[in-house]
Amino acid sequence: MKYLEQLTWLRGLAAFFVVVSHTLYVTGRTFSVTDEPSYFFPLSLLSLGRFGVALFFCLSGCTLYLSNSNLSNGKSVLKFYIKRFFRIWPAFFCSLLMYCAFIYFFKILYGPADNLWIMERYYSQYSLSDIGNYLLLIFNFTGPAHLFNGAYWSLPVEFQYYLLFPLAIFLLNYIGIFGLIILGSSFYLFPSFILLNIRLELFNLAFVFFGGIVVGFLYKRIQWRLSMLTGVLLIFTVFIFISLYVNHFISLPSIPGFYKNSSHTWRGIFSLAVLFLTLITEFNINQTLKNFLKNYGDISYSTYLYHNLFLGISILLIKTFGIYGGHLKLTFVFLFTLIGTYFLANFSYKYIEVPFLQYGRNIAKKIL
Repeated sequence: MKYLEQLTWLRGLAAFFVVVSHTLYVTGRTFSVTDEPSYFFPLSLLSLGRFGVALFFCLSGCTLYLSNSNLSNGKSVLKFYIKRFFRIWPAFFCSLLMYCAFIYFFKILYGPADNLWIMERYYSQYSLSDIGNYLLLIFNFTGPAHLFNGAYWSLPVEFQYYLLFPLAIFLLNYIGIFGLIILGSSFYLFPSFILLNIRLELFNLAFVFFGGIVVGFLYKRIQWRLSMLTGVLLIFTVFIFISLYVNHFISLPSIPGFYKNSSHTWRGIFSLAVLFLTLITEFNINQTLKNFLKNYGDISYSTYLYHNLFLGISILLIKTFGIYGGHLKLTFVFLFTLIGTYFLANFSYKYIEVPFLQYGRNIAKKIL
């Protein structure tokens, strides 16, 4: 398959939604008796962090299928696992080292924890065993789930979907789409029948990842495409709809399954709709804008890894310089986090992600 740059743009947009959501989450807290929570309605419409994570999952399923649909034997599966490992683990490892160092200095500079939110995120105790569970990407099963960086929770889930991907391809090749529907539904409904004392995202969000594979499968088999005007209008309509839903301006019917609140499921369904519309739309945009969107999409993984670091630094700066009050605090934290993350993510992508990605590919080639 040819390179589909619009999927890279969509990945960047997903990362931006996560940054906005976490920024508003932080600025909605107070850090002094003279401070007040921040709120800005237009920005809250872009607070779609969980929707952004759902986009990441379905994009992963889709792009993996488009580039690895020919997995057929043990060697090809081993090559796939090697490339996936070097795609996400080295950058994750480097970020984990940075967060461990940052938390140590945060405690010194911030002083005694003065609210529960700060206590949970920066003052939680952890052991060498916890670090090992994080490095092994199994902490969604072993816990604790929110050490070091609250955004880490999706990484073990993503990696475990990678492990399941060859099975999904096998079912797709021998049973068809129906096989993936059975697999995704089984994961989704499994916690309803068996009580598990673990985080359940692996099960409840599996339909999003496998749904992304189905979208890629359908894309390769249909010929019709949408004009840019029609496609953009439809995509924008879905974004407006999910934003209104997340911000409680509209409601949607409950969906049977594990979740008593169906919001997570609806986010997954909307993410699959956006993915499909983005795939079949023929984009023709300004080259400068295209380059920026591609770059922001390329660095989306490092953006996801590091934006909470700059949110933590912004909290220290708020306390140190008294940057209190609704709009002042929000403007400072949002711009500081967005700009700081952009530059660090570019560095991480260029000097960590790309070299290790190429290293993984070289190892995989030697297996031939």
